[in-house]
This record gives sequence, C-alpha cells and structure tokens, in this order.
Amino acid sequence: MATQAVVVLGGGISGLSCAYYLQKFCRHLTAFQKIIVLESSSHLGGWLKTCELDDGVKHELGPRTLRSATNQGYNALTLAEDIGLTDEILATTSKSNVVKKRFILVDNELVALPTKLIDLFRKRKPFSKRLISYVIKDLKTPKLDLSQYEDDISVYDFAEYRVGSEVANYFFDPLCRGITAGNSKKLSIMSLFPQLLRAEQESGSFIMGSVLNTSRDSTQMYASPLVNKAMANHWSTYTFRGGLQALPNRLCDHMLSLKGSPIEIYNNSTVNTIKFNETSKSSVITITTPEDNNIEIEAQHIFSSLPAYSLAKVLPKDYSDLSEALNAIKTVNMAVVNLEFKGKVMADDSGFGFLVPSCEDSKILGIVFDSCVTPEFNAGHDITRLTVMIGGEWFEEILGDVDTVDEQTVLNIALESVRLYLKIDSKPIRHIVTINRNCIPQYHLGHQQRIQRIDELTKKYSMNMTLIGASYQGFSVPDCIYNSKLAAESYSNAIKGVTSQPQPEPSLERNQLKQ
Repeated sequence: MATQAVVVLGGGISGLSCAYYLQKFCRHLTAFQKIIVLESSSHLGGWLKTCELDDGVKHELGPRTLRSATNQGYNALTLAEDIGLTDEILATTSKSNVVKKRFILVDNELVALPTKLIDLFRKRKPFSKRLISYVIKDLKTPKLDLSQYEDDISVYDFAEYRVGSEVANYFFDPLCRGITAGNSKKLSIMSLFPQLLRAEQESGSFIMGSVLNTSRDSTQMYASPLVNKAMANHWSTYTFRGGLQALPNRLCDHMLSLKGSPIEIYNNSTVNTIKFNETSKSSVITITTPEDNNIEIEAQHIFSSLPAYSLAKVLPKDYSDLSEALNAIKTVNMAVVNLEFKGKVMADDSGFGFLVPSCEDSKILGIVFDSCVTPEFNAGHDITRLTVMIGGEWFEEILGDVDTVDEQTVLNIALESVRLYLKIDSKPIRHIVTINRNCIPQYHLGHQQRIQRIDELTKKYSMNMTLIGASYQGFSVPDCIYNSKLAAESYSNAIKGVTSQPQPEPSLERNQLKQ
C-alpha cells in the first residue's frame, strides 16, 4: 500500500469521523496521498448498530438517540447536514413527554423525576425534604478544596458533599449507571462531569455555576440551517429514519463518493503490530486480511481510535510503560435485551424509561420505552418495543463470565424485570439478546492523570500517533465526533505550521439510557 499514507485505526464513529475531517481539512495539502481506515470486524460504526427486521421494525442494539443542545451536539448535526442526512432526522423537542417523563426505580415502583419549577417546593418520594432545601444546601456549602482529594473526587462524594446523600443516591448514582453503566463511587467528577466541577470551583455552587455557564454558551461556531432549526424548535434529542446506523453508513458512502477521494476503508483487517521509526517519523503497521495474509502498511501518521486496551496489545514490547498506562483505563460489559410485544402493552406517552439506583435490589440498570422514544421504528405495526440494560460494573456479579454467559438467563432477567416493574405479563413476539464486550470505558478516579501520563509517554517516544476515541476524553457519539474533528484540525494545522487553538473540555452528560 502507499507509503505516503495517514492510517486511521478503527472504523467506529471516531475513526470514520476522523477520516472525514482529515480529507476536509487536508484536501489541498500534499503531505500525504491516502487516508486508510482499518476496521477489524465486518461492521462499520462501532457501537452504533441498528437492526432492521424483515417487516421494517427497527431495534437499536446500542445508543438510540443523540443529544443536540450542546456545542458537541451541534457539531454532530452540522456533520449530518454536510453528508446529506438533514431530511432523515427524527427530532424530539424539549416539550415532549419523552424528555419530560423520566423515572427512577424506588422500592420496585417507578418514581417520576422532577421537571417543573413547582416541584422544587414539594416533598416527594424518595426524598425526605423539599427539593429546594437541597438547592439551598448547594448554595451555602463552601466549594471543595480539591487538594484534600488528590485533585479528584468521585461523582458520588461530590454530590454527597454539595447536596447530600439522598440526591447522590437517587439522582447522581442512577445517572452514572445510565451514562456509563458504572459505579458513581468510583467514577471521576473531573472526567465525567467536568462542567459541574468547573461551575462549582468558579461559582462556589454547581447549580448556580451551571445556570451561568448555560447562559454564556455560544453556538455561533456551528451556525448552519440545520443547527438554527434545532435551536429554534428546541430539539433535545434526535435520530434518523434508518436508525443511528444511518450516520456511519452515510458517512462512508459520502467519503467514498467524493471525486478523487483519498480515503480507503478496509473491513476485517486486524492490526497485529505497530512499529515506530523515530528517525524517519514513520510507522509500519502489520495487519491480517480476510484471506489470512499479513500486509505491512507504512504510515506517515496514525490516528488510533482503538480502545485503550486494544492499542496496548499491538504496541512494541519496548513501550511496556505506555501499554501499562493504556491498560489502566478499564471497561465494562453490557447485556442489551430488545423486546417486542404484540399490541400496546403501555401508553404511547409513557416517557423515556427508567433507571435503577444501585441501592435498589434489582438486577438491571434500567429500561428504555423504545416505542415512545422512536414510534416510527414500529413501522406501522401494533407493537410495543422495550430495551432492558443489564450488567456494566455489575456484569460478573449478576451474569458471570462474559465469555460463558447464558443468553437465556439474560432474557429471563429482562422478562422478570418487565413483569415486576411494568406489570407486563405477556410473552414477547420477538427478542434480541446482545452481549457487548468491553463496550463502555470507565473514567475512574485519577483518569485525567492517566491521560496525562499517556500523553507524556507518546511524546517521550516521539510517536507519530494521535489517540482519539471513547477511551480518553468523552465517549458519547457527539463527543467522539467532535474530538476527532479537533484531532484532524490539529494535524492539518501542524502540517501548515499553524498553532492549534486550545481544546475545550468535553461535555459528558449523554449516553444510552439518558439519550
């Protein structure tokens, strides 16, 4: 393959977005001839997977919607517009019941989360006081002295300090389980919710600081007809008529259809080794093709969107300290059960779904009311679709070894949960059980220090490699797209000799169950 090539490792949304932005920012440059994307599986799009059945019914096996009302979200919308997906968008506004009606599980009952201003002055289960009292506590509590926590603190401890244990247990904990399938007592507030910590440190109150920061947010950098439409109509989330899989599919089609496109995409191409030549500032990547042939590709620069643990496996032994740092970023497994019932077994306006706090005695993380979130995916059939999430941090405790997990056991847990919490006793007419291995990185305490260590080591070895993807600085789809854009732009500027602008922190308040 060509010697003057930039190679992107991984064909998930981070890798594909990176390739797109590289051709966009570097199309007039002569520094390289090709952009080669290598994906080890037959599937492009990573965890974006939409299953369309023969009768047109669609089930999302990964994330189901994207948030729009953030700078990262507007950037993703701009990308969708650029590749011709505008007319395919299915948007949900902030006034929709899907947005307004969200629940948590308390004592085996669904309890609605507050959405109205009047709710602040009511005492409601599971809280022992009126919600306004927790707001007042945050306003009166001195800001954290981070030096006492080695410059980081868990999401749970942060919430408990600022608003008390009840809010930590019944809001922040299920929120973390919905976003990361992780344990709020292990997750870093600095890495998972940097905007909340920054607001607290700047204003002395994360609530007041968040309000002030929201009023200062600018979206002018993403001005476009589609973004203007999203802002004017108060879009909260969106998907596409073909499901989220439409995004990577259209992205690939768009890139490959460009006249004189420098992009080549190879499926079923597993990276075995990477050798770095510090003298020539190039690398040699060895891959295995579907024909079991070993092929070497010389790369001028590498953009790795591989999970941190996967990248660690293919680095040279001389880089053991870097491999160790990469392996310190842990992941969790997730079981996803898509259920389809005949008829309307729940109301069309039931809301988004519910999350389960870890203090509750339950084997699931939550349930999404798919027919309410995306009724279009029912394809006109009289059915009800649900998705049950199981595992995450608690996968082994509930289901055992991920390599030997019994799918019938997973299905039974899902059906029992639907019966117990939603009072649905009927059998599903169809179901899909998906075991997602190592699917969500965990930004545990000290994550920023680990990222800093990885950055120091890549500089130490003068590696011609940029790390992108969900393992590092944001794992929502909009974050992954945005960070790939920043990386491609930085590389383009380096070639031109232009100093890159400082990169803003990611906004990580989105994921599978919350979207």
